[in-house]
Amino acid sequence: MILRLRTDAEVDEQVLDAALPPDEGDSPANGGWFAGPGGFLLLAEGLRAEVDPWIEQLAAGLDDAGFEGTLTGASVVGNPRWAQRVDREAVSFVAVLGYRPRPGVGYYDGWLPDAEVLDRALGLGMGWLTAHGARVMALADLRARFWVDATTARRVMRTDLQRRSIALSSGYDKHRSELRHVSVARRGLVSLTSRGLRPWRETVDELRAALTTAPLEGLAIAMVTPHDFSGLRLPKYSGAADGRAYDYHPERWAEFTLDPCGIQILTDQHLAAATDLTSWVTTRLDHDHHLVEARDLAPWYEPVAARRPVAPDVLDQARRDFGEAILTYDRAERLGLNTKPPRPR
Repeated sequence: MILRLRTDAEVDEQVLDAALPPDEGDSPANGGWFAGPGGFLLLAEGLRAEVDPWIEQLAAGLDDAGFEGTLTGASVVGNPRWAQRVDREAVSFVAVLGYRPRPGVGYYDGWLPDAEVLDRALGLGMGWLTAHGARVMALADLRARFWVDATTARRVMRTDLQRRSIALSSGYDKHRSELRHVSVARRGLVSLTSRGLRPWRETVDELRAALTTAPLEGLAIAMVTPHDFSGLRLPKYSGAADGRAYDYHPERWAEFTLDPCGIQILTDQHLAAATDLTSWVTTRLDHDHHLVEARDLAPWYEPVAARRPVAPDVLDQARRDFGEAILTYDRAERLGLNTKPPRPR
């Protein structure tokens, strides 16, 4: 079960954790307190005979520590039935945006881009979820789902990024039979996902609009794909690119691309490394960014809607066009980018 502590006092999660009953081996499993809608949340897993007396100990410990508030059960929610059907029948289209890390930060240094980028990323994500009036669901600490307003979801995601590598929220639009998701990862990645039953072109047009209206400051690369970045890391979906090497080195995102797709935002460095993009529509967006898209989007996204792969000849020609801009497996190995950075001691 999920417990919620409602309190008006400013409380540090570590102080709350110190008030937990001692772990005696048969205590209910819990992962510590985490911030959620309306207070602090705590997951307690175990048999009722174990959990009930443990909760009494918890309440006594909070009282002894001087906490003032109310300890109750939290009303978590699951996917509505209509959303479960959409999730089964729909395919995903995703706009992925990657931001430049701050100079001197390492792979394990928390949120890597400038702090202002996080504000913009969360604003972009909430705008995506609520563009058509969808209900917003926060996934607090990646464990508990709650219906919330967009402001609360934004706050929950910001808090989650302080203790986890990724934060998630969703938008549920029954009228449009669409699920939308936003994920923000510490490495500076934002994924805007649509799973719905509308024509593919409508969805791709909205994702394209989300990319072209997003703040460009600090942006290293962006694209519209069938997969979020966790999928693009995998050999099954990364195509000619070394997705894991790309993930390991966000400092090179503004220099190299993943496998080409129908729509992407690239930098001057990307274009300088490409072989020949004359068959693509290229639009300058600012002093460093360009929208690069196929003249015909159907060969790229219509197969995805039909659960088919993009035709090999389409991919092969695009890979020839992008040339050395792609971080291929050979290129990553030659540059020493194909190993995960070691954790600092």
